[in-house]
Amino acid sequence: MDSQMIGRRGEKRFDLMCSDAGVTCNRSIEDDYGWDKLIEFPARLVPFASIDMQPGHVVAAVQVKTTTGSSRTVSISLSNALRYAKSDIPQFVVLVTLDGAEPRYFARHVWSVLIADWLKAARQADANGVTATHQSSVSLGFSLQDERGPGLLDWIRAEVEAVPAPYATAKRRFVDTVGFEHGFGTAHMTLTLRNVDEMIDIQLGLRPHVDAKRFTYTSERFGIRARRPEIDESDVQVHLTPEGRRCTLRLEFHNGEGLTVPARLYSARRWLLRGPSRVPPARGDRGAEGPDPRPRIVPTRRHGEAGGDLRLRDPDGEQARRGRLDPRERGRAGPRPRFDHDEAGRPERGVGVAGARHKRD
Repeated sequence: MDSQMIGRRGEKRFDLMCSDAGVTCNRSIEDDYGWDKLIEFPARLVPFASIDMQPGHVVAAVQVKTTTGSSRTVSISLSNALRYAKSDIPQFVVLVTLDGAEPRYFARHVWSVLIADWLKAARQADANGVTATHQSSVSLGFSLQDERGPGLLDWIRAEVEAVPAPYATAKRRFVDTVGFEHGFGTAHMTLTLRNVDEMIDIQLGLRPHVDAKRFTYTSERFGIRARRPEIDESDVQVHLTPEGRRCTLRLEFHNGEGLTVPARLYSARRWLLRGPSRVPPARGDRGAEGPDPRPRIVPTRRHGEAGGDLRLRDPDGEQARRGRLDPRERGRAGPRPRFDHDEAGRPERGVGVAGARHKRD
């Protein structure tokens, strides 16, 4: 018996199961997108609920596979697998085995595990240069735990209803985020900077943008880099917005008084630059060779703001910090600013600055 006739035998048995259970089963006339049956379950009526508040019908698309042998592994084109993974309609793959006196029914819900596996297969295919996804395929196996028996339709409905409503939103959220747990990609910029301070200022948000000769961004998913960049531009301006984290800034004075205020902690890294770089000596470091070994505190006041910013910069470029300074303490000599804790209450190491002097603008 040819494969087409075997397939029809399995589909007709599935049709009969739906009819016996009172489930509407519509056959795909133009089978362009992989599913064979669109099934619709009767709505569950909620007692005492208004007519307009009654739940809608549960709908699912089913691909029916049939075999007369002992193998429980089927092949699906990569193009169809991607359609199942991205479709807003619940998708199921049913395997009908006709190797015994009675048909056996296996089924799998195209949900988290299968979606992740098929999206990863597509990313790997892209990295390998595949463009014709209909000519590539993925394998789908069914274990004994996937056998549903005569309760197949009840299981399908339960699977759909177990997903937090709305189903399409939950599925789209998973499809859009899976594989990006460790980042979305890699950006490369070719910059022309006069010194390391310019790059540190960019990281701290002290410069609104930076000119780049070239900027490329290549996405990475499941740790697999895309075959070509999504963005590849020349002579552009790159706008960077640093994100600080909450901390506590404590100012200690030589007279024993102190002040604690909320602050935001910003970091800059010199290792973001390739090649040798050097920070010029601090102002007032007359004739000194190399960078000033003391941290520099630069108070500033923005237009229209009371108080100011306190920016702490390690002259070696390895640590740069920024926080808010209370206006009541401006002009007092000898503060010892210290960032004590991050937003989780953990001590911040290596951020304390002793012996610094803060002057009025």
